[in-house]
Amino acid sequence: MALLWAVPAQAQKHDRFWISGYSLNSWPPYLANIIDFATSPPTVKAGVIPIETWGATCTMSDAEGNLLFYTNGGQVRNKNHQLIENGDSLNFSPGEYPIPTYGTQLAFPLTETLFILPGTHNRNWYHIIHQTFVYCGPALPGICLRPLLHTLVDMSSNNGAGKVIFKNRPLVNAWAMEYPAATRHANGRDWWIVVPDYLTASYHTVLFNDTGIIDSFTQFVGYKPDPTVKRDAGGTNVFSPDGSVYVDSDARNGHRIFDFDRCTGRLSNFRWIQLPAQQPFGGVAISPNSRFLYITASVWAMQYDLWELDVAASVDTVAVWDGFCSPCPGANTTFGECQLAMDGKIYVAPNNGTYFLNYIDKPDLKGKDCNMVQHGLQLPNWYVLATPVHPNYRLGALKGSPCDTLTVNAAEASGLPNGGLRLYPNPAQDHVMLELPETWTSHATTQYRIYGPTGTLVQSGTVAENVKMVFLSLAGLPEGLYICQVLRDGQVLGTAKLSIVK
Repeated sequence: MALLWAVPAQAQKHDRFWISGYSLNSWPPYLANIIDFATSPPTVKAGVIPIETWGATCTMSDAEGNLLFYTNGGQVRNKNHQLIENGDSLNFSPGEYPIPTYGTQLAFPLTETLFILPGTHNRNWYHIIHQTFVYCGPALPGICLRPLLHTLVDMSSNNGAGKVIFKNRPLVNAWAMEYPAATRHANGRDWWIVVPDYLTASYHTVLFNDTGIIDSFTQFVGYKPDPTVKRDAGGTNVFSPDGSVYVDSDARNGHRIFDFDRCTGRLSNFRWIQLPAQQPFGGVAISPNSRFLYITASVWAMQYDLWELDVAASVDTVAVWDGFCSPCPGANTTFGECQLAMDGKIYVAPNNGTYFLNYIDKPDLKGKDCNMVQHGLQLPNWYVLATPVHPNYRLGALKGSPCDTLTVNAAEASGLPNGGLRLYPNPAQDHVMLELPETWTSHATTQYRIYGPTGTLVQSGTVAENVKMVFLSLAGLPEGLYICQVLRDGQVLGTAKLSIVK
């Protein structure tokens, strides 16, 4: 399987579609809303899907906006609603995540805990980053072990029907983590993933790309009260579209705002929006120009100006629920979780099921000029609770920053160890990435060979022209020290050692 170099561009339309599906008895058929944000207003179609989607839910399209697959945190289904090979049992592993209904057609209920990152090197790869929980400690009620997991989808497999290469692989394993969020590294390719830990008043940060974790660290910054008394209570967490601001929204303990360095992944300049009392459950989103922070609290929607020195003092109530419900009584179209969509508007889901979404029409404008359109998008079927989480896929490199470059140049590559040949992860377990210097990829005659501990050739292949990275499966190879060579016309260009540990 060859990896094709892909540099993010403004045309990235991975978030074009939203898919929701629900039934009142929690069993099929699930009546769906398929929302297409490529038109203005969005085009909405009714459908029927085989899984319910109301909790941890996300839909993924390719860079051109063609629908690929969707997930409910339990299964992965392709555009034809077929279960992708190995696409079941997300957030479920016997003995580890022992919740028997998870991993099925039923929605995983932890909302805003799942998002999808497109491949950084391989345009057919998509990384589902999702959070589950194992159990809660009896001594600290509500404090749960909440691993952040990684599931890899390859949409080039099975003639485009897709395959899950692996699933439920831990990225961060800690207690009391809440609401992960992601933004592009300043190089415009890799991803920063930040997830707060309210038990230790810290933030776990991971630098991530197709090879896995590049770097990780924990930062103690800002303020959080005693978690045994006041656990983090909702609001989701979000990066500004330009990646310069990170908001940890907490309806009980106050909203925490930080500057974010896209080069180093460090949080700084802590600001705190203190609350006189716990707010009703809601959501959080930031305007396309990265200036205005919107926080919803059931019957209210507030706007804060992130460009002001005193962010907390800039608050403006931009909408109050008008009392509309559908169907009535009970299905109130209040203000809950929200997401900035591809069309530049912020869509706000009610805190229950209804046939309408609210939306902020002009979120770049100050005060009520932003125009919250209540129950403005009518849907053919019942919509329940959760909006998907989509990082800003269109965020490119931070021009002029000290880390806005994607690769070393050819002159630098020639001076690298092993002639510039890289293998990672190393030690490896079930796969390894073979990365070649750019000067080696301009010919169709480049080959690789892997020799076992006894010197026997165990794997070989040809690298296609202009392909910089190659995915190599190590399935069936025992533990030991191996040698990888890259050749052209019989001449060895580079050699590297590979350690396989099972």
